Amino acid sequence: MTLTGHAHHFLSRLDRLSVPHLDIALSLYRDVGLLRHILDTARVPEGMERVAVSLADPENGPFLVVTRDGKFVTCLGEGMSAKNLHVVTRERLDAITSRVAMWRERSERALSVQGNAGEFMRALYERGPWFTREQFQAIAALQPFLAIHLLRWLIEEFQEVHNMRERLLREMPKSGKLHRRFDELLHLFWCRVWTIGHLSVLAAMDGKTPYEHLTEIARAPVATINYSWFSVSQMLVGNALRGIWGAARIGKDLLSVYKRECDAAVTLHELIDAAFTLTVMGCRHARLRAEIKKALSPNGLSPTTPDFVVSVRELMLQVLDAEDTHGPTGALHQHGRAGAELAVAFSKRLPPTSAYHFKDIEEVPPEIAYRTLLLDATDFVNHREVIPTMTLALQWLSHATPDDLYLPADYIAAIRTPYDPRQVLALLRDDRSTKKAILAEAAKTRQAGPTRSAPCPCGSGKKYKRCCGERER
Repeated sequence: MTLTGHAHHFLSRLDRLSVPHLDIALSLYRDVGLLRHILDTARVPEGMERVAVSLADPENGPFLVVTRDGKFVTCLGEGMSAKNLHVVTRERLDAITSRVAMWRERSERALSVQGNAGEFMRALYERGPWFTREQFQAIAALQPFLAIHLLRWLIEEFQEVHNMRERLLREMPKSGKLHRRFDELLHLFWCRVWTIGHLSVLAAMDGKTPYEHLTEIARAPVATINYSWFSVSQMLVGNALRGIWGAARIGKDLLSVYKRECDAAVTLHELIDAAFTLTVMGCRHARLRAEIKKALSPNGLSPTTPDFVVSVRELMLQVLDAEDTHGPTGALHQHGRAGAELAVAFSKRLPPTSAYHFKDIEEVPPEIAYRTLLLDATDFVNHREVIPTMTLALQWLSHATPDDLYLPADYIAAIRTPYDPRQVLALLRDDRSTKKAILAEAAKTRQAGPTRSAPCPCGSGKKYKRCCGERER
């Protein structure tokens, strides 16, 4: 730098660049904050005082040479060597630049919505399934400043909803109807179940980036939790899809968790959580796909493995094969058709003059058809007929942006229906039935074993009643 504040040597070497590369070089020269962020995230080795930022090929350049503290040194034209310099590739440069642009946009949006922040946060906790894209975007603008808190709120909300569910199930008589004194708690429970899904998107929308600055000890829980289970365990289609999206967005750090969960899954609920998440992760991250296919393969499973486990694993492999062969385009048509059918069902209660009154699926625009499944409050554990439709959404989900997971306010306003406690009571009754079935199956498994006069399974050669059976009495 000279007294005029400019790096004249660097500027005099810009004639080595073609026009497109010159534009990038000058934009970085004018944006000191962006360049310093690039260098801060480039993992420059200790002792390396200069860095080469590639504007095209990582080996042949051209390169911008800068010091590790962000001062411009010179420019190397295409074909000139950047030997012995740490290279920031063009791919890395573009990714960081895009991310910084997104953060700046969000910061500007955050400043514009700060006065209404309380209103949007109330909507997050009170709107249930009817949380709009605009409300989501308003809170997403604050996400860079709230990421760690959002993850903590998600975990706390999951525990709070679990406690509410347990209390409601305890108080629910055999008739399946609750006393009116629980009306407020029932409504609160319904809204907060959906809050878990919304928080699952918000806390994961930037992947692992918000947590990278944490110490290894503080970051460890992020890489060891079954992230999607917070939402999938609520058993609602729309919620589950958001939780699965969030886990896949975090990506590789959670791969070992979901491989382990998939192997350990014994119920359909657990299997959908693990296998669906692995599949979306595999569709989203091509580099993980081969490993995920291997993890999902039914080969090597025990002969006693339930048929549904084999079927779901094979179905997920078909989804990954389709992504390999056609990308998302093949499934988009089927997924859009299923979403359009749901949109037509929503529109039946609208007047014919409404812009969202659709007579048939051909009238439903794709931006609505692909997203209506996220409003679906069907309990997929007890209404398994919706699982194929969820499967059709997986490829689209893997390519979706955070905004894609929400519908615009005018559409929500048109189709929104009043809260119906009967729907929530039905969900709780189904939940109770599922838990009873699981307990009964567990009891049956515990009782299963050799008859008293059969050979003891320990291999002693004695009858069971004279060996281990006698010790267990």
